[in-house]
Amino acid sequence: MPELPPAAERVAAREAPRRIAMPTPRVARLLKYLAELEYDKPLDRVELLTVCEMAEILGVTQESVSRILATFKRRAILQKQ
Repeated sequence: MPELPPAAERVAAREAPRRIAMPTPRVARLLKYLAELEYDKPLDRVELLTVCEMAEILGVTQESVSRILATFKRRAILQKQ
């Protein structure tokens, strides 16, 4: 594979994150799925898996899951009970 010129390397590095699907919707769908599994509890409550478990299920890094959960907490999407 030929090497890219330095300017092209910079553009490729800048564009790479845009091509990767953001894990935020996947984390949200996992949380919704977990809430739906807990039939005997109110729908607004869910027992979370560990960050490591969620990352393994979703195929993303633990840091990504942790960052997304922190964002959900800051935006009051998730609240600790």
